[in-house]
Amino acid sequence: NMSADLQFEKLRRLGLTPYLDLLVTSEEIGVEKPDPRLFLLCAEKAGTAPERCLFVGDSLEKDALAARTAGMQGVWYQPAGRQEAPAGILTIHRLTEIPGLLRT
Repeated sequence: NMSADLQFEKLRRLGLTPYLDLLVTSEEIGVEKPDPRLFLLCAEKAGTAPERCLFVGDSLEKDALAARTAGMQGVWYQPAGRQEAPAGILTIHRLTEIPGLLRT
């Protein structure tokens, strides 16, 4: 959600831009998460099926659960690690855990 400029700046500050091939924002599609159209556009732009996608986000409802509704594997990023995730939702506490998820 939000504008492409804002999201790109956040990704740049996190040092993640070298790892990205594409960016999809609510500004581009005209709907915000948890609308499944946003997730489906991500898969389409990546050239793959939703079930082959791993969607990582810091909101349980708007990211992890919504991604699952769209047919993706939802991953809940919660650095503080204070809450238990519902069944079927993976949880990570550090972004460095993502490559391990991709291998499994």
